[in-house]
Amino acid sequence: MEIHKPKPWHGWREFLKEYLIIVVGVLTALAAEQAVEWLHWRHQVEVAQGSLSFDLKRAVAWAGAQQIVSPCVGARLDQMETLLEQAQATGRLPEVGRIPRNGRATWLLRSWPALTSSQVLGHMSNREQISLAGLAAAVEGAHNSAANLDSEWEALRTLAGPARAISGSEVSAFRRAVFAAREQAFGLRVASERIETFARQTELVPEAELVAARNDGVQTIRDHVINGPMCQSLPTRFEPGGDENTANLAAPMRPFGAGDMDVMGVRKEPLK
Repeated sequence: MEIHKPKPWHGWREFLKEYLIIVVGVLTALAAEQAVEWLHWRHQVEVAQGSLSFDLKRAVAWAGAQQIVSPCVGARLDQMETLLEQAQATGRLPEVGRIPRNGRATWLLRSWPALTSSQVLGHMSNREQISLAGLAAAVEGAHNSAANLDSEWEALRTLAGPARAISGSEVSAFRRAVFAAREQAFGLRVASERIETFARQTELVPEAELVAARNDGVQTIRDHVINGPMCQSLPTRFEPGGDENTANLAAPMRPFGAGDMDVMGVRKEPLK
C-alpha cells in the first residue's frame, strides 16, 4: 500500500489558502445544518399555529357566551339570597321549583400541552409567547372558576322542593354557597374578558375571525339559554319527579362517533 505524505506548505500564501478552504467548508456545513433546523422548526411552528387558531376561536366563543349569560347567573343567585333571607326570618323555606343546571364550558386549550412539551413555543415570536402564556393562564383560571361554580351551584340546587322548615345553620351554609358562587361567577366573567384580549394580542387569527367566533358563542346562548330557565325567575312550584338528566340517562346508546362535540366558534371548520 502506497502512503502519500502531506505536501509541505511553501509559504504563508499556501497555508492561508488551505486554511480558508477548511474554514469555508466548516462554515458551509454549519450553515446548512442551521438552515435544515430552521426549516424544521418553521414547519413545527406553522403546524402549531394551525392548532392554536382552532383553539383560540373556541375559547373566544365560550368567552362571549359566558359574558352574555353572566347577568342571568347573577340574577338567579340574587333570588336565592332573597329566599334565604326570608327563610332566616321565618324559619321556613318557601316552595322552590327546580333550579336549572349551570351549563359548563370546555375551558381547555387542547394544543397547549403539546406546544410546551415539544419546545415549539420557544421558537415563536416574543409577542406570541407572552400572549399565549397569558391566554393559557386565563383559560386555566376560567376552568378552575367554572369547576368551583358548578360545585357551589349543585349544592344550591338542593334548595328546590316543597316548603319546609329550615334551621339557622342550614341557611348559613346556603348563604355561604351563594357568596362563593357569586365570587366564582365573577372570576369566570373576568377570565372570559382576558381570554378575548390575549387571543387578540397573539395576532395568530385575523380579528374578523375572532369576532365571528365570539358572535357564534353569543348567538348560541341567545338561542338556547336567554329564553330558558337560567334567564327566567325561579319557579315557585315544585314538580316531583326526575330532573332533566332522568331522560338523558335512559336514552339509548348513540351510534359510534355521534357524540356532541364542542364546536362553538369553529363550526364547519375541520381540524387540519
